[in-house]
Amino acid sequence: MRKPAFCLLTCVLIGLFVTVPSASADDGTIYRLVLTNDREVVGEVTELENVYKVKVASGITITIRKSQVREMIRLDEGASAAAERTPRRTAAEITLAEIQEILGSEEIEIKALDYIERVDLMQPFDRDETALREMLRIAGREARVLETDHIVMVYTSSIEKARKLGSRLEAVYKWNVRFIEMMGIPPVRPDSKLEVFFFGTHKEFDGYSTMHGFRELGVLGFFHHVDNRSAFFDMNTWPPVAVPYRRYQDPQTNPQVRRRGLGLIKRYVEFQNLTVIQHEIGHHIHFNIGVFPPWGDVPTWLVEGLTMQFEVPPSRLGASLGATNHQRLREIRQLYGPNCENLPPLRDFMLSDAMWHQGGGASYSIGWALVSYLYKTQRESFAEFMRLMAQREDDRGARMPVTEKLKQIEDIFGEIDDEWVQRFKDYVSGLQLKTSVLPPALGDLP
Repeated sequence: MRKPAFCLLTCVLIGLFVTVPSASADDGTIYRLVLTNDREVVGEVTELENVYKVKVASGITITIRKSQVREMIRLDEGASAAAERTPRRTAAEITLAEIQEILGSEEIEIKALDYIERVDLMQPFDRDETALREMLRIAGREARVLETDHIVMVYTSSIEKARKLGSRLEAVYKWNVRFIEMMGIPPVRPDSKLEVFFFGTHKEFDGYSTMHGFRELGVLGFFHHVDNRSAFFDMNTWPPVAVPYRRYQDPQTNPQVRRRGLGLIKRYVEFQNLTVIQHEIGHHIHFNIGVFPPWGDVPTWLVEGLTMQFEVPPSRLGASLGATNHQRLREIRQLYGPNCENLPPLRDFMLSDAMWHQGGGASYSIGWALVSYLYKTQRESFAEFMRLMAQREDDRGARMPVTEKLKQIEDIFGEIDDEWVQRFKDYVSGLQLKTSVLPPALGDLP
């Protein structure tokens, strides 16, 4: 079944590495840069030793290596004639609205990337007809099929809920494609659409999860690595929700209590549903489009920590990678103290999957915080590390010595000593927790 075969924004620059003479720039002056791949970038240029930093109209800064620039045209008075010597092409525009929609409201620096081969992950995938027939057999006679460009879903829920889920899955897919292009990870195009079950009842999901050994974990959705499929269900049918839901539906219930109870349940279900779905489909995507090799020796804190960057449901504070995951931030402070003073030894945690599993669910918030810290404070180093992990051997039996893992980590991020750990703790404790965007607990129901 497994068939291994990733834009931040539409202006990510792609071209072959060609050595050309570099031009000298007057810092702070507006230039049109004509690249070796015939793309153009216009903005305020600052020249460094090997790169140009170009601040484009939307305020985003793009880093372009000098070797990628074929011609620089100064755009000031008297430069129009020179500008006209170069055929004009429309450069893709980055807008703040797009950043907020895709990756939150932060400012992002984008590196121009060199690809030998362009793989377009936004083109629709074909579906695997044999696999689809098997999925329909598993889901039963009431099962139906819904397709998007990159997902094929077998569902037993209502068509309305299936369509809503399909739209959410496509959004997460696009977020991740943009992320991997920003990181410079070579894209891998799957052989077929990603396969997803969406059951209309928890009972159906429970049977499927039992078949795959997940029932005892009490999960609300999962990605199964061997089958290469994800599975979810309508959370309104989950017993801890369904029981109070029926109580509030009773016409004998006080109308005011009923309205408040149903409102709290709706908020809880929508938040948890989106969080679980975005988390698990994140794994599904990462192992299929090149982020991680399916069977590579990649640390669990990175695998789980990365998908937790994408699990944030949309709110007034943003969504996905650009937004703080307030649920995980609250968890790490509750579990390890407001200043992370009770964390386990961080270097050992980063090197040992055994420590992750010993910590169980308490490890997740550390994984989220580590990836958030590295992404926000060491962006270029984090991108380098991501590319290194993507290149790990795709072999379940190939495991790297701990000493080599440590050397790779510290060569990229610096020595994980007391000072490094303190900077990490200061970052996490400095984040502002906003519980207003989090759902109520089921225990808060009236």
